[in-house]
Amino acid sequence: VASAPGERFLYQDNEYSHLVDALPYFDAEAGSAEMSAKVKALIEHEMSSFEPRDYLASWPAPSPVFEGRQVLLAEMQRLGQKRPMHKLDMGRYKVEPPAGVQAEDPAIWSSTVRNAQAQLEQSHLRGMNIELLNKYGSKSWYRHVVDCTRIENALTTEVTNLRRQNEDLNKKRKLDQISTGNDLRRLNVEWNEYLQKNGPLEQAVAMLTSDVLR
Repeated sequence: VASAPGERFLYQDNEYSHLVDALPYFDAEAGSAEMSAKVKALIEHEMSSFEPRDYLASWPAPSPVFEGRQVLLAEMQRLGQKRPMHKLDMGRYKVEPPAGVQAEDPAIWSSTVRNAQAQLEQSHLRGMNIELLNKYGSKSWYRHVVDCTRIENALTTEVTNLRRQNEDLNKKRKLDQISTGNDLRRLNVEWNEYLQKNGPLEQAVAMLTSDVLR
């Protein structure tokens, strides 16, 4: 698709795009199963006669998504290999004193103390967040709902306008195609009439030519 003025549509990459024409509102038989099968067979026959070209050659090469994102790369590789996701380590949220041999290791005790301090700080932060939620939560949520409603109304209006424009365009296309179809039908009738009139004339000319050549 083309998203800005001056950009080309994808169908324009086909050098024969100007030969493609259709009157879907006029060609009633185009939607029949028999005609669809016939068209599909013709397309497959035509495509079998040449090597398909690279339709993405004119598009820029995809930029690397995982460059500098090792965590994302590892996760995508895990999904590709269908390996289960690592479970969350909940040990850091437990405060248990060292037991057994570990109870004699000062380094283990230091790590346990640091973990306990972190848990206390986390509990303090949770308490602060609860207080903030009780004080400002309802107002903040109400503002969020108002903003979401405003966005929803704007999008609904935009969708309604686009649907109206689409309907108007389809009506115009239908009227234009019906008018064009009537012109084609009239021209076809005239062409058949000319053929019928030219038949006797061609016979008379042939007889006169035969008489002249005798």
